[in-house]
Amino acid sequence: MPLVNQEAERIVRGMKKSRHRFKDLYGKRDKEVMYATANKLAQKKQTKQRTWKSGQGFAEANKSGDNSLRDWFSKSKSSDGKPGWVQLGGKYAGKPCAKQPGQTTKPKCGSSKMKRNLNKDEEEAAFRR
Repeated sequence: MPLVNQEAERIVRGMKKSRHRFKDLYGKRDKEVMYATANKLAQKKQTKQRTWKSGQGFAEANKSGDNSLRDWFSKSKSSDGKPGWVQLGGKYAGKPCAKQPGQTTKPKCGSSKMKRNLNKDEEEAAFRR
């Protein structure tokens, strides 16, 4: 914990430059709040450093393990094994989820499993939404 205390003291020194703001906000409790805030920030910083040093890094993991949104759309497969998303309803129903050449309407997209489960009327209603 001594590292946290040293870091907290460093943070408090920075906060003292704007002590009048703490005084306006918290009155007599300004010093107490300042130290509590500094301790909280120091503990967060120490946790981040510990995580970084243990090799886990700061990268936020995504569920699929893919690196980009493009990968997610192209590699996603429904339970029926068809890759990607398809357009619902309209002239281009069943085509890949992207504007086709000559298409002027905005595509309504869903997984191929979703398309399979919708009847024709439900698919057209989804397309109009």
